[in-house]
Amino acid sequence: MSTSHQHTHDDNEVLATTSRVEAYSDAIIAIIMTLLIFDLKVPHPSNPTITELAQELKKIVPNFLAFILSFGTLAVIWINHHHFFHPIHGTNRALLWINNGLLVWVCMIPFAAGLLGSYPSSQLAVALYGAVMFCVATMFMALVRYVFFHSKLVGDSVPHHRRKREFLRSCLGPALYALGVLCSWFFPYISIGLYILVPIYYIFPNALE
Repeated sequence: MSTSHQHTHDDNEVLATTSRVEAYSDAIIAIIMTLLIFDLKVPHPSNPTITELAQELKKIVPNFLAFILSFGTLAVIWINHHHFFHPIHGTNRALLWINNGLLVWVCMIPFAAGLLGSYPSSQLAVALYGAVMFCVATMFMALVRYVFFHSKLVGDSVPHHRRKREFLRSCLGPALYALGVLCSWFFPYISIGLYILVPIYYIFPNALE
């Protein structure tokens, strides 16, 4: 007499360690950081004198600044993502899907950065960059909220007050990016200042470090 076992997986069921999801996320973020450089094109002036080459290089300064801003922001995202996973002892389907949602918007950053670098004074380009970053920050906030308050993926090593502090910290990014998107229609350079402020704030260690 044979018996069959039916396996069903709850979205909250702890499936495995975080090593694979961390390696997967690291690879995608590294690729996206590399893709940013492709928007910087080497100028080819017809008469490559120092003056003419300098003029051509001046044209790509906005693209270079957009590259620096976006690379720096991605570096901060990667570092915070790395530290966020330290106390997590496993993964589940819900965590994997939320993390994929974060990575979807991370993949949009090169496009938004290229648009911002090409049209730095355009209200729409500034707003679109902020909108993409808002979605990235919101998905990171959702990841923090799920892991700390709606899953069993962290143990007692992270007390409630630290979880609450880390979640509140994660809320600042979406708020500043949303403010930047609103400001972009009236004061686009103030919006860019806000976009610079967000990664600077998240450079500093959080409650999990």
